[in-house]
Amino acid sequence: MTPTFQDINELHQAAQSGLRTHIREFHIFRNEETSCHMVQKMAIHRCNFHQICLDQVSDYTLGLDSQSHKITNHKLYFIPAGTMVFWESEHTDMWAGYSIFVKSEFLGFSTRQSLDHFFCSGQPNVLPLNPQNHQQLRFFCEHMLLEQSSAFKNKFNALQHWLSLFLLACQRYYEIDLSQALPHALKVKYRFQELLNFHIEKHRDVDFYAKALHISPRHFTRLIKKASGLSPKSLIQAKLVDHAKVKLLHSPLEVNQIAHELGFTSASQFNKIFKNLCGLSPTQFRNYPRKDL
Repeated sequence: MTPTFQDINELHQAAQSGLRTHIREFHIFRNEETSCHMVQKMAIHRCNFHQICLDQVSDYTLGLDSQSHKITNHKLYFIPAGTMVFWESEHTDMWAGYSIFVKSEFLGFSTRQSLDHFFCSGQPNVLPLNPQNHQQLRFFCEHMLLEQSSAFKNKFNALQHWLSLFLLACQRYYEIDLSQALPHALKVKYRFQELLNFHIEKHRDVDFYAKALHISPRHFTRLIKKASGLSPKSLIQAKLVDHAKVKLLHSPLEVNQIAHELGFTSASQFNKIFKNLCGLSPTQFRNYPRKDL
C-alpha cells in the first residue's frame, strides 16, 4: 500500500527536511531552508493535505500520479491531497523558492473556492511562471512567513487572508475568470476524484462514492457523465490503471502482486483492463522505454 502522511510533520520527518510546523493545518517555508537536509530521492507517497510550490531555482524530477515532470526554474505547481508523489534530484542544495502545505480544514470558503479552480480537473497542475510574476508572488509568501512566526492571536485569519491574495494573484496570471463559479457537475467530479485518490485501493463501487457525496447513484452518474463524458465506473478503472502505472514503474512488485494489491480478482483481469486502457500489457508498459511513454 502507498504510505499516506496524515500530518505535515510526518512528511518533513520522512523527507529529512529538518523542518517542523507548530500549526497543524498549515506550513509555509523557503525551499532553501531544507536544501542541506533533504533526501535526494523520496519514495512514492500520498499526503492528506494540499501542496503549492513556487520554485525559483530548481532541477529535479517530480512524479505526480503516473506523470513525471522535469521541474526547472520558475515553476508553480498545485498538488491536490491524495496525489501520488515522488521526487528525485542530484542537486537538492540548489532548491530555492517556497512551499505551502495546507489542509482543507484550514481553508476559508472563499480560499477553498479559489483553490478549487486549480484542482477542478482532479489532476495536479504544473505551470510556467515568468520572473516578474514570480517576484510578485514572493511578496505574499514573505508576508505568510512573517505571520506564521508571529505570536498574534489572530494569525490564522491573517494567514488565510494572505493565502487568499496569493491565489487571487495566481488566478490573474493564468486568466481564470472568478466571476464564473465552477459548475455543480464539475465540483462533484472534482470531489469524486479527490475521494478516488484516497479510496481507490479499497473501494471500486460507484455506490460508495455516491453515498460519500450524499448523492443518489443515478444522479451521481448523470453529473459525472455531464462533467467528463465518462461514467463513474470508467473513471474508477482509469484511476486504478493510473495507480498500476506508478507501481509498475516505481516498485519491485511482480505484476500478479500489483494486481492483488489493487484488488483485482486475477492477474488476467488486471491485464485485460490495463491493456484496454493503455494499449500495452502491464509487462510491456513496465519494459517500454520510459521516455517514450
